[in-house]
Amino acid sequence: MEREDEDVDAADLLSSDEEEEGEGDASEDDDGTPEDVHAAEQPAAPPQPAAVEHVPPADAAAEIASLRHQLAANGRLYDAHVRLIELLRGSGDVNGARHAREVMSAQFPLCERLWREWIADEKRQIAAAAGAAPGGVSAEAARAHGAYVLALYARGTADYLSPALWLERALFVLEGGGGGAAEDGEAAARAALEDAVAAAGAHVLEGGKLWAAYTLFERQLLDALRDDAAAEPTALAAQAARVRAVYRRRLCTPLLDLDGARREYAAWAASCGEVVDEEVLARADGAQRALGALLEHERALIDGGKEAESVCAAAAHTLSAQQWVRWQAYAAHEASRSAARACVVYERCVAAAPLFEPAWLEYVAYARAQRTVGARAASICERAARNIAVSAELWAAALLELDRFGMAAERGAAAFAAGCACGLRGGGPDYAALLCAYVAHLCRQLAVPPARPSDEQVAALRHAFALGEHYLGAAGVFPNADADDRFARLCARVEAMRLGDAAGARARWENILRRQGTRAAAWLEAIALVLETAEGGAVCAHAHARALFKRGVNSVQDAPALLSDAWVRFEEAHGSADELALALARAGRKAAEGAARAAAAASVGPWDMGARARSSVGAG
Repeated sequence: MEREDEDVDAADLLSSDEEEEGEGDASEDDDGTPEDVHAAEQPAAPPQPAAVEHVPPADAAAEIASLRHQLAANGRLYDAHVRLIELLRGSGDVNGARHAREVMSAQFPLCERLWREWIADEKRQIAAAAGAAPGGVSAEAARAHGAYVLALYARGTADYLSPALWLERALFVLEGGGGGAAEDGEAAARAALEDAVAAAGAHVLEGGKLWAAYTLFERQLLDALRDDAAAEPTALAAQAARVRAVYRRRLCTPLLDLDGARREYAAWAASCGEVVDEEVLARADGAQRALGALLEHERALIDGGKEAESVCAAAAHTLSAQQWVRWQAYAAHEASRSAARACVVYERCVAAAPLFEPAWLEYVAYARAQRTVGARAASICERAARNIAVSAELWAAALLELDRFGMAAERGAAAFAAGCACGLRGGGPDYAALLCAYVAHLCRQLAVPPARPSDEQVAALRHAFALGEHYLGAAGVFPNADADDRFARLCARVEAMRLGDAAGARARWENILRRQGTRAAAWLEAIALVLETAEGGAVCAHAHARALFKRGVNSVQDAPALLSDAWVRFEEAHGSADELALALARAGRKAAEGAARAAAAASVGPWDMGARARSSVGAG
């Protein structure tokens, strides 16, 4: 699978004046990014102008039909999706291209270029609809159009970190594209710019553009108030304070255009008759020193990219070992300053190399360990799993993080279904691991006992059990793949402890013991579950346990003494004298049999064993 992303020549951004090198820390006001917007409900496509039938050339039509046939058979063909969208765009089939993009987005995260093309096409359609309608579109239609485009921006910025998309989104809102009421425009624009700088404002190369847009917005509002003779002095003072606050935050963030921002702030303060805040300048000095170290990492990344291009252009979307070491060094440097800045480095890394699994695994582990990352860890895990869709480990991590932060249960079901549909690379063992993670996820949705689960929750668990049989059963897709019956054992425990079906749990354990009966651990786990559930009261549970002990000591081969000793301890606590005597006698007999086998093995020396081996070969 190959990916396409828009190439950005960062070397041009670093070719400006040499920055001062050195050590330093700059305090930051931002330590997070907006809440997950990917899971928000997406509006339907807005009304469009009357459809015009677009008939592609014969050769394009044949290729479109072929691609659709391929994707119907296998939706995981990334390049086929991209090519189909290109052909449909080229033929002018807007609705077809929109549908193809939705289908692709359901399978894969889309790169920045694909999102920008999609949004640009939708904007053109909206403009065409406005031009075609007599007197323009209604306010309701304008709101629908704006909501649809904003939803696309939300989805695009959720797939990968893209300062360009964040800036486009903010400008769209600034221009009134959100379709809100005029009195809400200022607040909506400010919120959009806040989202942008929170998500990508720490991007050393591109974040300055977002801060510049935010500063310009606040300054233009201040200028408008100054030009308004009726403006209240308190409003003027409040707006001037906003401008100063944005400059303060901007100047303490190490960015490529820091010198220019500093000169701009000084000029603005002079134009307002204000004294330049020495504290702001001191923080800017700290940011400038920090920038020196960051630019060394940026240059290392650029040099590593050029080396990769010279070796193999086809290695895009993954990293060489040397490139990965450079990204790790950059992330570790930023992690020493703040989790938010480290996350920006990881986001840039996975956007540049979305198929490089070690980067996703390290990013997921880092995000899950940082308290300040919070609920975004769930979104990071989901995105990691969508990119490395063959990894059961990442899908399981996504299920756990969704539960940790109380996300909607539908997202967990969708993650599990996507993982199963993607063809996990480890085959049966990976499907067993994902099934276990999903059953555990469903159990976490249940109320704490003694409250009973709802019918819908019971049905979901039963369905998961059935899926386990489909994938792992004797007649399943991967028969005998779950070697230690981990999934079956989990199901038995859930049957007994969460669904209250002790009989069903015993039936499951009977099947498990047919396969695992030579292992003492299997018998001990079955007995422990019987005693823990205590179906029918303690006397009945003890009888069931005693029966399992008697069967087990005759079947176990790996550690018979372990099970015999457990039986003796059980009878000491719960049995009669006769029952304890029986357990002791059986344990003694098993111990004697074990000692006899050990003595027989010891009596056969290495020379005797070699002679036996040679004689057996000769006889053969």
